[in-house]
Amino acid sequence: MTVVPAHPPHRLAELLHRHRRAVGLSQRELARRCGMSERAVRDLERGTTARPRRRTLLALADALHLADEDRSAFVAPERTAPAAVVVVERPGELVGRSRELAALADLVMGGRHRIVTVTGPGGIGKSRLVAELVDDLRRRGLDVRTLDLSAIDDPALVCDLIAETFDAGGESWVSGVERVVAELRDRRAVLVLDGFERLLPAATEVAALVRRCPRLSVVLTSQRPARLTGERLLRLGPLPVPAAVELFARRAAAVVPGFRLTPAVEPVLAAICRRLDNLPLAVELAAAQLRLLAPAELAGRLDQPLRLLAGGAVDAPPRHRSLRATIEASLTGATDDGRTLFAWLAAAPAGVGLDDLEAIAGIAGMPPDRLLGALTDLVDAGLVQVRARRGHSAFVLLDAMRELAGERLADRGDADAVHRAAAVRFLHRLATAEAPNVRAALAWLRANEPGLVDRDVAESLYRYYELRGRLTEGRRELVALADAGAPAAGWALLRAAQLSQLAGHSDDAERQATQAQRRLDPDDHQAQATAWLLAGRLAAGRGDLTMSAERTTLALRAGRAAGDHTLVGRALNNLAAAAVTGGDLRAALPLLQESLAVKERAGADEVDLGRTMMNIGELLLGIDDGHGAAAYARRAAELLERGEHPRLRAMALSVLALAQLAAGEVAAASLSASAAGDLLEHFGDDHALHGAIQARGSLVQHATGDLPAAVATLRTGLTAMIGGHTRDEIAPIIEAHAALRAPADRIAAARLIGLARAVRDNSEVNQPPGPWPPGRTLAECRRGIGAAELEGHLAYGAARYPLGVATAAGLLLQERR
Repeated sequence: MTVVPAHPPHRLAELLHRHRRAVGLSQRELARRCGMSERAVRDLERGTTARPRRRTLLALADALHLADEDRSAFVAPERTAPAAVVVVERPGELVGRSRELAALADLVMGGRHRIVTVTGPGGIGKSRLVAELVDDLRRRGLDVRTLDLSAIDDPALVCDLIAETFDAGGESWVSGVERVVAELRDRRAVLVLDGFERLLPAATEVAALVRRCPRLSVVLTSQRPARLTGERLLRLGPLPVPAAVELFARRAAAVVPGFRLTPAVEPVLAAICRRLDNLPLAVELAAAQLRLLAPAELAGRLDQPLRLLAGGAVDAPPRHRSLRATIEASLTGATDDGRTLFAWLAAAPAGVGLDDLEAIAGIAGMPPDRLLGALTDLVDAGLVQVRARRGHSAFVLLDAMRELAGERLADRGDADAVHRAAAVRFLHRLATAEAPNVRAALAWLRANEPGLVDRDVAESLYRYYELRGRLTEGRRELVALADAGAPAAGWALLRAAQLSQLAGHSDDAERQATQAQRRLDPDDHQAQATAWLLAGRLAAGRGDLTMSAERTTLALRAGRAAGDHTLVGRALNNLAAAAVTGGDLRAALPLLQESLAVKERAGADEVDLGRTMMNIGELLLGIDDGHGAAAYARRAAELLERGEHPRLRAMALSVLALAQLAAGEVAAASLSASAAGDLLEHFGDDHALHGAIQARGSLVQHATGDLPAAVATLRTGLTAMIGGHTRDEIAPIIEAHAALRAPADRIAAARLIGLARAVRDNSEVNQPPGPWPPGRTLAECRRGIGAAELEGHLAYGAARYPLGVATAAGLLLQERR
């Protein structure tokens, strides 16, 4: 530690002495060059000559070969120097930054960029990185000087501290820039200024140093760029997960003797690090908590990381002793608008795009020009992350920062206005809204203003959740809104019942539908038609096809009374589905064709049209019209892609795959099935539909000769279908495998048919005929193994039913004799 004195000597005397020494001249040699006496030079350096003539100064400048700024500074007026401050160097340890270190060293050593700023949010590891850089450069023989500026508040002190670092300190009337320039001149050196973000006004003097010292490189660490000409930024992001886990393990071993990173504990540490956004300081502070908590306990207590992550080393800078202190220190440098916007962003937990942010901020009272300035301020400080999302930028707070933002927003008088603006914005842009933002909006509405949830909002929420396959969450949110007193409570319950039915929770669906009926207006024909449609589907799910047809007919009448042709089309579609379930495929076809025509006249959307076209394709496949089935399924897939419904599009592609398979186009079927499989990640918790896609895909795998893969996929698919809304396809899928197996193994085919019969006999819902009718397969088996033996193998297959359908089907399909 060194101290800069508070009382500097004569400026010219020191400056002359430094420049003379830098060029290697004695006082006598300098005197001879400029035509002065040696004593005159000596008196100037001693400071005894107070006011030399200007021509004397110019002669000295010529003799010292000073040019441009050096020359101007030599004859400039004197000024005073600042008060004493402390200068400290800080070492560090590096984990997981080898690539960044190499890039930083290359920038400094290459000399192409002489001002390099390492930026990133507080706690990201900037100081540790440059400390390692200093060690590396010194090992290479470079003269490296470092300054820790974290305790300095006055930008006017920076240059004098730099001068002290370069051994040009002491009492002086010469500016810090001039002393450093005189000391360095053409000498190669590297200057590291750590913690520059609060001293940005001094950046111009740093730039002047670099300009006048041609072999000086400066490395800054700062949460904000210095915005200098020629500045090169190196932005630090969070650590990769493996590096974060390694850092956690190192810190944990330092506080818990004997701690080791084992395969059992590694996933827990990885989860902790991800929860902390892999921020190095947060990881270190979390590791210190292992003095009290086991890793699993720690992982379960990170919902509010600011409260937990404190108690850092007492010899660490105050801003590094807790995560809260680090973030608050970063906020002190933000503008008033920046701090306001930071708090407002708590209303968008998943981050927000600029359009949405402008809309929310506009309602809350911040115009676009101020918003952009505040946003830039927060991004520059690393308080807000910029992430690419669907071709646009999203502005996101890391978890710990979001917690602090939430606290600050709760303390503001405009909190309700901001939350309301965000809720309205997200609910009216559900197609692009992120799930956490929707959840936050609904939570605020339930608690504060449920009256905003009208029928349009409830319907949009239903479509949002159904489209994404988030059936369980959707029904829970819609029921909660109804319970909170939303004006559209009846409609919300009705749509919740539909999601329950899709999720396979028939009892919940029945109860919610009953509650909805009590709240719906009996004169609201549209609502009544929708309710009867659901009642018809629920009856079909119970196997009561008569009641299903009756209730669906009531829906048809109500739809016509409402003049809603789309609802009429849906009712016709469902009447056709009931006919298919009953085995009357021929009767179902005209109903579906009429449904499609009505929907087209009504201008129904792509999803409604695509759904009916897909149903027609499935039906044509069942009546042995593979060509027609393929055409409808292909058209349905195109419509559903335009309508952005990946789950139904996957179903349409699977119908196309089966049609191609029936036509013997195995390669084409494989491509279609693969395309359907690529969409499975969009299925959410619609496990039954997910299973149906897999089970259909297993048929294509079987046809291509990959029997082990087919068995594995079939088991997974059937397991998901059992008890779900696609369980009526189980027997047809098994019969299709029997048809594919028959040419090579009639005994296995017969046993599979026996299992399919047991499924039909024991199913609470009708199992409609599929594209490979079992009669043909049985006839082939009878010709090959005889009628008597056939009956024995059918019984053998049926007897495997108690093992579970998925297990039994897998065993019979791969059984070898």
